[in-house]
Amino acid sequence: MSSQTPGASLSRNEASLFRKIYRHNGLARQQLMRQQHLKSATFYNTVDALVQKGYVYTAPSARTGGLGRPTEALWVNPGKAYIFGAFLTVFEYRFALLDFCGGLLAQKRFEPRPGAFIDGFLRDCEASYQELLAAQGARDSQVCGVAVSATGPLDAASGDMLNDQWGRFAVCAELGARLQKPVAVASNANAIAWGLYLMDHPDGPDDLGFLLLNEGGIGVGTVLGGTLFYPARDPSPGLSHLLVGPGPMRCQCGHYGCLTTYVSPVYLCRQAAERIKLGQPTGLRFDEPGDVTFPQLCRGAEEGDELCVQLVRDAARAFCRGLHNYLTVLPVPLVGLGGTFVEHSPLFFDQVAQGMAGYAPALRVEKVTDYVRYAFRGISAKLVFELLGRA
Repeated sequence: MSSQTPGASLSRNEASLFRKIYRHNGLARQQLMRQQHLKSATFYNTVDALVQKGYVYTAPSARTGGLGRPTEALWVNPGKAYIFGAFLTVFEYRFALLDFCGGLLAQKRFEPRPGAFIDGFLRDCEASYQELLAAQGARDSQVCGVAVSATGPLDAASGDMLNDQWGRFAVCAELGARLQKPVAVASNANAIAWGLYLMDHPDGPDDLGFLLLNEGGIGVGTVLGGTLFYPARDPSPGLSHLLVGPGPMRCQCGHYGCLTTYVSPVYLCRQAAERIKLGQPTGLRFDEPGDVTFPQLCRGAEEGDELCVQLVRDAARAFCRGLHNYLTVLPVPLVGLGGTFVEHSPLFFDQVAQGMAGYAPALRVEKVTDYVRYAFRGISAKLVFELLGRA
């Protein structure tokens, strides 16, 4: 691993070419040259410089060129530097040591301490940083920066987390000061969308969306033209408070009809309790109606319990209306779905996929299960690009 800060020694042409290789890892040299609009001599000199500086290496491609000869492909060197990653939600946080391509080398997971989220997070961060480096035999000088994927909403200008439970948390400033490293931050949905594009769809489409359905709401990440899209409103509320109907109950924002009241695990459990109190039959077992849990509700739906199936199908129909509105504004051809609801309820995903076939027949809907891995990949790329001078 190099101890040099990535980007510090790159020319403008080198940085531009490296970003292209980073997005399309394993791209054939000839194909890349046609896309860069550089003179042949300039292109080859630039590639040679990236190889000599340790950013890129060459290897035969699986594809063949003219006369059946193997073509030479360009790959990002994962051993250029380490990246320290953090992934935060309301219910867990993780720290990881990543390679220069965002590949996961080792990680540690924690559950927040009640009433002491920020203090506990910062203590665990500093301890994990030292432990993960030691476990890999790495030095602090080999870490090029800190990549943070955090639950939204975020203040785009400062990178601060804005949360009802702990208020404003200056996560970039705190980690930068404690670890003495540059810090990049993105919302979990944006980091996952970017990672999804880089890992699974490097050759297209250049437009895709990702929706994260968790207890805290519905996060949205969008890639347009091969770059992350940031809405004009800062911070963005995602789709949580998009109005999609009269609403089963009042949202915490004070309105009825917010999409989150249809699909949030917390609200679904409340709806189940209300319907049980009104006498709707169910096979769910509980001491009190309010004891019904979300995993229990999802299992009931898979087993055919009428109440649970009705709740999940209602949630899927409402979500389809919200997703259709999103696609009206940002007509991407591919949407990934992940998070608590998608993990626990196959019926929900199937109903959404079927429902969207009616709204948008050409749309591809994918289930994203290992979304933490995508988050680390996406936020690592954001850090690397910022180090190269691209904010």
